[in-house]
Amino acid sequence: MVSSNGRWSTEYIIINYTVQYLGDDADGALPAFVGVEYVTGGGNTVDGLDKVVVGPEEIDTLSPLYTGASVTGNHTIQVPTPVDGVIAVRPGMVADKIFVAVQ
Repeated sequence: MVSSNGRWSTEYIIINYTVQYLGDDADGALPAFVGVEYVTGGGNTVDGLDKVVVGPEEIDTLSPLYTGASVTGNHTIQVPTPVDGVIAVRPGMVADKIFVAVQ
């Protein structure tokens, strides 16, 4: 949908998720290696990097996690209206994406 000013109508979605490190590397791992994106009903990917949004209780992806540790928080993304897509989660840099329904 395009508004009267020629721009797409958008809204914000908040994705709450938890990252747990199950590896055993002595240096741990950064939760930043987990990718979370929104895929529209038309198949376009919105990764949140086009327009950086800071929402409430954002997840800390820059502090390393060690074996068994986890972090929970939100990732806020500005997406096109209507929200008719899915969330794409990549659990690691070389892992396959998993698609999750939006509620």
